[in-house]
Parts: sequence; C-alpha cells; structure tokens
Amino acid sequence: MGRLDGKQAASLAAWLRSHATAARGKATAHKRRRVDARNALFMASLSAARYNKDLKIFYDRLIKNGKRKLQALIAVARKLLVILNAKLRDAALKPA
Repeated sequence: MGRLDGKQAASLAAWLRSHATAARGKATAHKRRRVDARNALFMASLSAARYNKDLKIFYDRLIKNGKRKLQALIAVARKLLVILNAKLRDAALKPA
C-alpha cells in the first residue's frame, strides 16, 4: 500500500466478491483468507456509506442505478482502499 496505483489498490479487494456472491447464493466454496481485514473493511464501508458525505452520495447513486445494496457496499469498500492507498502515498512523499 502506498506504492500502488488506483487500479492495483482496488484489485486488493477482489476477495470481497465472496460477500456479494454469497448473498446471491452462488458461492460454492468460501475461502477463509484475510477474514479480519475483510471484516474490518466491510464494517468501515458500512459506516462510510452512512456518514461520509461523498461516499454516501456514491452509495446512493449506485442504489438508484439498480445495484444491490451489498454490491454498492463492496464498491464503497474498494473506493476506501483506493483512498487509503492515496493517503499512505501522500504521507510517504512528505518530508519529515
């Protein structure tokens, strides 16, 4: 983190897809990798979708455009990862 571009940071959330597929009943085998990180990021996305002004607008727009609530939360989680990566990158660039 901090040295990735936006797409690479968002690709770290590929394992979040198991939440969305499990909600539709299509997941066959759920791998228990990175459970703590996934749960923390998922809970952060719940809070962000409710209380962060920009992410709430993003979440509401996705719902309005026909996305399921869980799919919209996963999109918020991916966006949180990109934001975290950018903040770490910017902090590393600042002189001490």
